[in-house]
Amino acid sequence: MGICQNELDLNFEIAKRLEPYGKEVVDAWLSHSPINGASHVDSDLIVVNTFLRIQLGSLNVNTVEIRSYLNDSIPVNIWLKGFSEAIAPFLAREGLPAWTKH
Repeated sequence: MGICQNELDLNFEIAKRLEPYGKEVVDAWLSHSPINGASHVDSDLIVVNTFLRIQLGSLNVNTVEIRSYLNDSIPVNIWLKGFSEAIAPFLAREGLPAWTKH
């Protein structure tokens, strides 16, 4: 069964994919998420991608490959697959500057 884009809560979907990395990571996402209120998933995706690009760009590690997954023009189900496979583990491993003190 596929994801219905019109009824998708992107915050929930991201948090669900961060669960394997611990409650602290999920709570950090929910605390710092740039998604506010109910919008359309396409606009939420752009906001999340922009937020993550800025956060990843501020790390002292190479994030070019990870940032390549932050594509505003792909279907959300494909984006979520990339998030699960590449972005979530990277975020859990490196943390975002807003989540941890470096």
